[in-house]
Amino acid sequence: MDWMRLTKDKSKDLNGLVGAPLRKHIPLSEVQLHSTAADAWTVIHNKVYNMTPYLSFHPGGVDYLIKVAGKDGTALFNKYHPWVNIDFMLQRCMIGHLDNNNINNATNSNGGGGEKKGVDERMIAARPIDIDMTSSGDGDDKTTTSPPLGPASSSSPPPTMLNRSSIDRANAELIAKGAMEMISRIQTPEEEEEEEEEENDDDMK
Repeated sequence: MDWMRLTKDKSKDLNGLVGAPLRKHIPLSEVQLHSTAADAWTVIHNKVYNMTPYLSFHPGGVDYLIKVAGKDGTALFNKYHPWVNIDFMLQRCMIGHLDNNNINNATNSNGGGGEKKGVDERMIAARPIDIDMTSSGDGDDKTTTSPPLGPASSSSPPPTMLNRSSIDRANAELIAKGAMEMISRIQTPEEEEEEEEEENDDDMK
């Protein structure tokens, strides 16, 4: 293969380093500056390659490689050539390693992938129920909700919600039940006479 013969020619500067050692911590912003057919860098598995000399040798043509010029081409490479040993194929084109910390910082500064800020559901707790029994006079059903208060464990129950009409019905049922019990205890005049006679009989005995 012509490309293999070219890589064996030590006089060819395929990575553009001119004999300098491989670089470390190459920022993605620098890779993005090399996005043309005349100057094409790409990233594959966190390694930065100068693929400019390889473009014309690529069996699939230049168009596919240009898609990842100045970008991370790992996904495209894995899609079409997962069996290819990229370290062997482009070893002479390798410039160095990508700075992953630089990527994370850039992502966080853009608002993506950073630490999420918000309400932790475990911090929501139920407050003791405070029911306002005063009537509004408008007849509308109202809901009394326990507002969140302070941190709580994940096992804390959700805020309790009570419907005003439900409370009124419950109270009415209790009042009715109590009234029925009181009515059942009221004696008629006949029952009172019978009870007095029974007491007198007991006294005489």
